[in-house]
Amino acid sequence: MNPEPGRPDEPAPAGAGRTVLLINARARRGQRAGSLVAAALDRHGLGLDRVVHVRRPSRLREAVEAMLAQGVGRLIVGGGDGTLSTGAASLAP
Repeated sequence: MNPEPGRPDEPAPAGAGRTVLLINARARRGQRAGSLVAAALDRHGLGLDRVVHVRRPSRLREAVEAMLAQGVGRLIVGGGDGTLSTGAASLAP
């Protein structure tokens, strides 16, 4: 996916403009979901800078915290109830 439409060779800027999709690959449809969700978001004008597949559910919190530490402006989390609650808990103060 291009970081910015019309500028395929330039990396996305750090911070608020970056959008990451984090998928629990062990969720029921997690393996296929990343590309399907990325394509759907792109069709609606929301290009992703990165798609992250977490293969070990025990590392979900670590992955969310790493994305936030990198200054990701928008983090989209996909998976089941446990994945969403882990993502929400990491975002809550």
